[in-house]
Amino acid sequence: MDLQSVEVSISPIPITERMVLANLMQLYCYDLSEFNDDVINESGLFAEYPYFDAYWTESERFSFFIRLGLQRVGFALVRELAVNQYAIAEFFVARKYCRLGVGKQAALQLFQRFPAEWHIAQQAANIPSQQFWRTVIAEYTNGSYQEVFNESQPKGPKQIFNGT
Repeated sequence: MDLQSVEVSISPIPITERMVLANLMQLYCYDLSEFNDDVINESGLFAEYPYFDAYWTESERFSFFIRLGLQRVGFALVRELAVNQYAIAEFFVARKYCRLGVGKQAALQLFQRFPAEWHIAQQAANIPSQQFWRTVIAEYTNGSYQEVFNESQPKGPKQIFNGT
């Protein structure tokens, strides 16, 4: 696929499309189940994301579809931790669109949308996620970021950088 001819964008998710996000979250949970203890329940689904409804009721939470042209290919959930401090709560690009630059372009658009300090944590076992974020953040900051071990969820590396 030639990304030169198809635009990557992020768009806020209206409450009327919350079930589209819920469906995409099932794919995300499936991908993450390789790295955690999540299991499929009796209904054949992964558990509902505990903060799902908060993305339409709490002013410090923001949800976005990641689009390739008009097609939804993923999502990003962003949380304001404090004034001028944001975190990627969840980030997903469907496997078919990985390694095409879609995730990178979406991440850069998020950093531009919220010019602030960013905290991006990954699960310790999720090496592909760690590689992705380290590469994107290093390029975005010219290597000017700090990495610490995050003791809260998710436990694992966390990059902190100034996105202004």
